[in-house]
Amino acid sequence: MSFESVLQRFDGEPDVERGTNWRSPGLRRNSKIFVMLVDGEFVAKLPAARCEEIVAAGHGRPFTSGKRTMREWVVVDEARSDDWVALAEEAYAFVG
Repeated sequence: MSFESVLQRFDGEPDVERGTNWRSPGLRRNSKIFVMLVDGEFVAKLPAARCEEIVAAGHGRPFTSGKRTMREWVVVDEARSDDWVALAEEAYAFVG
């Protein structure tokens, strides 16, 4: 899988648009970014507890912007790219 698969999944959704955040391509739902590709890495906005769960399972790491760790954002390993569409759907629901 790739980020392109995520983009294709949400293509045509009425409340989703492509946009940028942190100068990176991503998807927005009602103007709220919910997934993005930062320096080639998949980043999703999820509840803090879900982000912690992904990190604890060894499937990703917290997303940082500068020196600040964003507690509702997680970088998901490329090895877990098969999960990206499902995680994007979780993120879509979360920001909705």
